[in-house]
Amino acid sequence: MTTGTTPADNSRASHALLTKAPALAEAIVAEHYRLRPELNTRYGPAGRRHCLQDTLFHLQFLAASVGIGDSNHFTRYVIWCNSILVPRGIPTDDLITSLEVMGWVLASALPAETAELARRHVSDAVQSLRQPAG
Repeated sequence: MTTGTTPADNSRASHALLTKAPALAEAIVAEHYRLRPELNTRYGPAGRRHCLQDTLFHLQFLAASVGIGDSNHFTRYVIWCNSILVPRGIPTDDLITSLEVMGWVLASALPAETAELARRHVSDAVQSLRQPAG
């Protein structure tokens, strides 16, 4: 659960995320693929398009989570995403890296308060993926 913010703070941050989501998704995927060039070979052009679409969904869900002020909302979503991706041959580490890159891009592309609020949600989700199952 995220604390220390007002509903107005959450609403402004959510709106900023939704407004900038397409550009943020492009930046996140570009940086993820720059850091992990083997993704091009592993997934090809179709994989990159799916990654962009998924990243946009992640940002939209993050915006909702920020808007309601509960990071558990995004964490549950990320755990669900992982349960869908792993059986499709996409390792958890790819999702974790994508989320870490998301945090970095948010920090550089959004106002500091908005970025920090969103990054707390992302950080909580990454931590949940790093915990051993069970």
